[in-house]
Amino acid sequence: MTDLFPAPDFDYVLVVKAGTDQAARSAFEDNRQGPGRVARVSPLTPTDERLLTASFDFGDGSEWGGDPERFRSRVERGLNEWMARDLGDCLDGAPYPPGSLLWWRPGDASQEGGEE
Repeated sequence: MTDLFPAPDFDYVLVVKAGTDQAARSAFEDNRQGPGRVARVSPLTPTDERLLTASFDFGDGSEWGGDPERFRSRVERGLNEWMARDLGDCLDGAPYPPGSLLWWRPGDASQEGGEE
């Protein structure tokens, strides 16, 4: 039977400072808030950064009162907190440490010709 009201997708594109794909995945696991997984990782050459497509699982929605926007807000607040964590040091002239979130946006990397 087809679900007439499928759970919304919460896909995000992230740029993480990481020398390897595994380091990028580990940084995501260590810093994500809420149930999520990395669907794809692509190196951004010649830098030590990785482009990740990550999905967050709304589940049955009961934890969020069935409100996808409440869930999205929590996911995005967590991404902002991760990104801001190392920004202060960077503004003082220190480089971003490995595992830093440098940038994010909603969506999927394949929408911009990213690798599958």
